[in-house]
Amino acid sequence: MLQACLSNPFSLFRAFLVILFSYSATAQVSSWKWQNPTPEGNESMHDIHAFSAQKAVAVGNYGFIIRTTDGGASWQKQAAGSANNLFAVQFLNDQVGYTCGEGGMVLKSTTGGLSWESINLGGADFHCLFFFNEQTGWVAGSGGVISKTTNGGNSWVAQTSGVTELLHSLFFLDANLGYIVGTNGTIIKTTNGGGNWQIQTSGTTSELNAVYFTSTTKGCAAGSAGTLLKTTNGGLSWDTASSGTIESLQSIQFTDTQNGWIAGGNGALIKTTNGGASWGNHDTFTGENLSRLFVVSPLVLWAVGDFGDSPFSYGVIIKTEDGGSNWTFQENDEGDPEYNLNCIHFPTNQIGWTVGDNGDGDGIILKTVNAGTGWTSYSSPGNDELYGCHFFDDSVGWVCGERRTLAVTRDGGDNWDFSTPPNSFTSDDFNSVYFTDSIHGWVVGNDSDGYGTVFKTTDGGTTWTDHNPDVSKSFYSVYFINESVGWVAGENGAILKSSNGGNTWIDLQSGTTQDLMCIRFATDQIGYSVGLNGTILKSTDGGTTWEQLESNTTENLYGCSFVTFQSGWVVGANGTVLKTIDSGNSWTNTSINTARSINSVCFTDILNGWVAGDYSNILFTTNGGAPVATQSMVSVPHMSLYPNPAKESFRISGIEKTSTIQIIDAMGNEYPVIRFADGSIKTSHLNAGVYWVKADKNGKPVVRKLVKM
Repeated sequence: MLQACLSNPFSLFRAFLVILFSYSATAQVSSWKWQNPTPEGNESMHDIHAFSAQKAVAVGNYGFIIRTTDGGASWQKQAAGSANNLFAVQFLNDQVGYTCGEGGMVLKSTTGGLSWESINLGGADFHCLFFFNEQTGWVAGSGGVISKTTNGGNSWVAQTSGVTELLHSLFFLDANLGYIVGTNGTIIKTTNGGGNWQIQTSGTTSELNAVYFTSTTKGCAAGSAGTLLKTTNGGLSWDTASSGTIESLQSIQFTDTQNGWIAGGNGALIKTTNGGASWGNHDTFTGENLSRLFVVSPLVLWAVGDFGDSPFSYGVIIKTEDGGSNWTFQENDEGDPEYNLNCIHFPTNQIGWTVGDNGDGDGIILKTVNAGTGWTSYSSPGNDELYGCHFFDDSVGWVCGERRTLAVTRDGGDNWDFSTPPNSFTSDDFNSVYFTDSIHGWVVGNDSDGYGTVFKTTDGGTTWTDHNPDVSKSFYSVYFINESVGWVAGENGAILKSSNGGNTWIDLQSGTTQDLMCIRFATDQIGYSVGLNGTILKSTDGGTTWEQLESNTTENLYGCSFVTFQSGWVVGANGTVLKTIDSGNSWTNTSINTARSINSVCFTDILNGWVAGDYSNILFTTNGGAPVATQSMVSVPHMSLYPNPAKESFRISGIEKTSTIQIIDAMGNEYPVIRFADGSIKTSHLNAGVYWVKADKNGKPVVRKLVKM
């Protein structure tokens, strides 16, 4: 294709643009954005670099990069262009910084963390990095892999570590003298910038997570089960020191040669004021697992980590401005991360509600009036977990839950009135509630004997009548397309239909014994039901017969939303969000960058939708959940021009000196490439304007814009 374009200069120029954007617009990232909790998105945070008490950048799972400039009052997510976990971040000044993570991912920022350029080395996972200055730095990680750059990340050289252990932490005192620690008590040292690494005898097989030196001779390393080592001879020998804790120690920071801190599991924080000769407990009293500590000053400290067991841990950021006496959580969320959200409903694009439990079995209710930008918690009626909800606007709506909970609010959630259907008992559970208008509604569930229950109102909930179909299966979902025709779905593949407003029910054959957790109809004929083990059923005859669709997943599916008979979404365990645009003939798993269970989904049209799930997760999309292409953040063959803009000449970094170079103007005219003896390229013969420079790197064409002054 490129060869066919070369006979025409302007076609040549256009071909170069195709090359440029074919590399820079191919990566796709999730279009689902976190609304709650923020800033962490409930994902583990691994490292933080703080510039002051006000400004900091933190990184974590699923490519999370977040930045604050107001002391943590608010956080802004920055685009990483990848869902790879990021493990380490370091800034050399207020503009230039690096982060690294899974799959050889290295990102560089020259804007203080506002934007990032990918320098993907591929291969090993990088768990740590250390830059001595803007140009010279190292990354290290799985399998004992180490790589070094001496030109600000433009190119990297692999180094031989002599070990195959996972390397957790790097520290250099200058461009030559450095140390790395890792699993199985690994400590290695270099005195020539990594040209050679020598294995040191640590005297332990414990996992070592952090290393820090205050001088060429004095240093310490910390690791699992409170392991603390110290050396006073540059690592020739290491002695065991008392940490005073059995928690895993993860991070070491010193403010000077005498004062230092170590952070770790279960909120552990120990401090020394005598250069590490002794350490005292200085607990954060948070209970979180602190993976990284950053000391700005003797008074200002930041720390990041997580709480809970992976993969169901959630991220935390804490800060102190009084030397560790008091710590504050840097969160901007509504609802404790241990909350589980079971149902979400948006009656409009702006107004939404979600309900669930607080982790202790008590009900919780959250509401938004600005499309989810902010959520407000409301007192739940009673103390029982809530399973379902249906709202008409920001004032009127219903919730239902365990132990026969059924309540309505008519003042936006400030007050709730209980309804008690006849012939129901406190041992009954109400799992789903649905209204077709302000007066016709249904609630379904199960009694203590495992029989499905159906209650109906025709006066807006003032009175309810029971219409139980005498089926020994629990009902988990109810949906009516009008005041007459509706369906329930539930245990062991149960699907029932009513054509008289729920007064009587016909037991249909679903063709499955899997529990069905949600049922929705897009028309009076076309409907879907989803359930456990990846079950998706479809009917095209009003529910008389059902076809099992290929979902390409075995995850439990809990919720579904269809805005047309062609377009729908299904959600479930382990962050599953499936989308179809062809009536269920095919399903696409749209990444939302979480392993949390997603329990409910609501779309108001084909573009705007929300999902809710465990650990207070609420995410939204404004493009139907389709992945978003990213240009500047993806991994492209690295090449840079400098100075740029150029006056007399410029240089190219990141390519071989023998690479073929071409210079093209905006009309497609090619200009001669004149090289000086020092390798720079002449530009004085070019008129002022914009040009494109093309080179070949590893068989791939790379194009960069050049501005001639």
